[in-house]
Amino acid sequence: MSDNKVTLRSYRLAFELERRLHRIDRFRIPVPYGIPLVALAYAAVVAVALVIAGSLPLVGAVLGVLPWPVRLILLPGVITRALCHRRADERPAHEAIIAYMMFLVAPRRLVGLERAPARDVDLGVVAVASDECSPGYRAGVVRGPGTVLLRCPARLELRGRVLRLAGTEDTLLSEPQEVALSSGMRLEIVPCGRR
Repeated sequence: MSDNKVTLRSYRLAFELERRLHRIDRFRIPVPYGIPLVALAYAAVVAVALVIAGSLPLVGAVLGVLPWPVRLILLPGVITRALCHRRADERPAHEAIIAYMMFLVAPRRLVGLERAPARDVDLGVVAVASDECSPGYRAGVVRGPGTVLLRCPARLELRGRVLRLAGTEDTLLSEPQEVALSSGMRLEIVPCGRR
């Protein structure tokens, strides 16, 4: 007696359904496993996008060189196939594209879950101390105007408006040194041992 049990390693496979088109009335579509319905939606959107892009000045000139079967059948088919088989973070292409567009329009800074205005704030005197591992510099960027007090030996290189500070050793100076940054200058700190 044969046992017709199927072993599922994950329930995700049981609920991951994809609607496919296998036949239209009595005509069987000659594609193994049918055509996913999402592919038909991708093909329609890509075909409309290509028609709209054909009316643009520069893109229309490039698309106008292609014969109409390539422009309206082959090109949407190839793009649709790529969209159906490309998965970003295990998400379908349309979800990944929507998430990317939302990322592009989302604010970069939030305060209280609302968009924060981009502005410079004068913090006054800020002390940055190293941790217990070493007294050397930590990587960072300081934008002027301001004054930076150096307590460890360092090598400074000025390239235009960028001052690059590279720590030379992890010992303390007997006399701290001051570096003044004018408005628009940037100090890039490279820790000891990195170049």
